[in-house]
This record gives sequence, C-alpha cells and structure tokens, in this order.
Amino acid sequence: MLPDYVVESALGGTLFAAGLMAAFLIVAAVVQLVFVAMIKHRRRISPESLDVDLLQTDKGPVVLFVIILGLFFALMTLTQITHPSFEVIHGRDAWSKNAWMIVVIIEFSYLGSHLLQTMMTWYLHNVAVQTATDLDDKLIPPLRRVAPLIVSITATSRAGSFIVGSELIKRIHKRFKEEGIEINYPVTKFIFAQSNGTAHQDILEQVMIGNQEANQGRQTG
Repeated sequence: MLPDYVVESALGGTLFAAGLMAAFLIVAAVVQLVFVAMIKHRRRISPESLDVDLLQTDKGPVVLFVIILGLFFALMTLTQITHPSFEVIHGRDAWSKNAWMIVVIIEFSYLGSHLLQTMMTWYLHNVAVQTATDLDDKLIPPLRRVAPLIVSITATSRAGSFIVGSELIKRIHKRFKEEGIEINYPVTKFIFAQSNGTAHQDILEQVMIGNQEANQGRQTG
C-alpha cells in the first residue's frame, strides 16, 4: 500500500515511480556485472564447457527481465495515483498485470528457445564430432531450427489462454456483483428460517445426536 503523499500527489507519485525505475536499473547493472565476472571466471577454468555458453545466453534476458520488472512496478505505481493529471491510467492496474504476464511469457519463451539452441550447438561442436555415427549431425540441425518455433507456439497459446481466462473471470465476478450474488466459503453452521416452528430445531437435535453416536462408535472401535 502506497502512502498518501505518493497516491495523491502528481509530483510525489512520479518521483516515486522514477525512483523505483532507477533502483531496478541499478540492480540490472549489478546483475550484468555479476554475469560478466562469472563468465570470465568459468572461461579461464574451462573455456569449452557448456555452462559458459549457458551463462552467456542467460545474461541478456535476465538483465532485460530486471529492467522490465522495474517498468512494471513503476507503472503499477502510476496507476494508483489519484491526481487528475493521471486520470488516463488511474485504475488500470488489471490491464498492467495482463500486459506484464504476456511480456513474462514472451521473455521466458525467448530464453527457453535460445537455451535449447545453445545446448544443441554445444553438443554439435563438442560431442557429435567425437561420435562414430553421423545420425546426430543430421538430426540436430533441423531440430535446432524448429525448436524456437515450437517454443513460440506454446508460449503464444499460453498467453492467449491466460488473457481469455482472466477476462472471463473478471466478467463473471462483475456480473455476480451486479446481481448481488455472493459465493461464500464452506461453513459448518445451520441457518434457520425466520419462524417459530420446532421442525428445524428437531432436525438439528437429530443431527447432533447422530454425530455424537458416530464419534463414540469410532472411539470404542
């Protein structure tokens, strides 16, 4: 929950969002330096190892993810500002979350496809050349070209399903709210009709007696 001086002030909200973005940019720079140091260290120890290529592949997407995360938090801050100058984006946090999820899915699909390509390329250069058969030399190149397409199709399908499902749930909740329909959590209590009859009380007593007998039967058994 943001403080009032951020939510109610155009200047305060803008500065807060800019501060968040700046903080994440610093984190991204630190992550970049950490990856560079790790890659240099591993390259000195084992220049042909797979982890060097994997770290090199991960570096860009991870740094980009941190920057996008900063943009998301900055945008979420701006959507909560109630100042009239931010009326255009105020209350659009749900839209921002949907856009964030789509970007995350695209980001991870991009990373996954490049990791697959990196591993297959490393296998061709370091393992396939030492095998007696040429089957892997023939199979891996077409698989390396098809892998990004498969990952992209899967990611697009997931993103579409998320958007449709999210919108459906929102419309259901909105319609339920308009109709005054409430979905209660399961409760273990009896609700009696507003009457002076004794039928409901008799039913309750029978249920309680049945529960006591069942508990006694389990204890003696």
